[in-house]
Amino acid sequence: MLKNFFVVLLAALLLPASLNAANNSSAPDAAIAKVTIDIPFLLDEKEKAAIVEKLTGLEKHSFIYLDLRINYSARNGDGAPFVSSVNVKGVPQANSAACAGGGALPMGAGRVYSLGPVAGYNHLLMSVYTGERAAFPYNDVSCEYTASGSHEQFRIRGFFHIIANSIPTAAALQLRPFNPPFAIAAKLLSK
Repeated sequence: MLKNFFVVLLAALLLPASLNAANNSSAPDAAIAKVTIDIPFLLDEKEKAAIVEKLTGLEKHSFIYLDLRINYSARNGDGAPFVSSVNVKGVPQANSAACAGGGALPMGAGRVYSLGPVAGYNHLLMSVYTGERAAFPYNDVSCEYTASGSHEQFRIRGFFHIIANSIPTAAALQLRPFNPPFAIAAKLLSK
């Protein structure tokens, strides 16, 4: 009986120490990749290849901070905008991803922004689940002007968990919002 008591006591003393070491380690911030992708209106072949490589490369990460900017005038292969969305009830929203001046776009627990075929590459589908602004304070969906002020751009930025699903002839990526601890978020956002 006394032996069992000491085993339980030792486990009780060691468990919090190991949990604190795991929570205080610097490994989690190294596991969050910071990815910036700009999709301009006109792309040459080299730029198309670079964008496809970045987008397909998202699959190798579990957690990312994404800053994705798409020139709103850009179109996919059939002439439709790259970005479309559905509202929290799953109803397509024709104008919810439209940029008509600067400002925040709708976010919500069930809202999904989808990217169409990018740069003539039809083997990647990407859905970004935004979550509520109040619940995910580091994330945002907006329309902004480009640095030159000559074009509007659609922008998604924030912390996301990547879920990759294989489907026939393509990969489907789901980006689900998450909140890292403040210290990790602050460190990544200050770079």
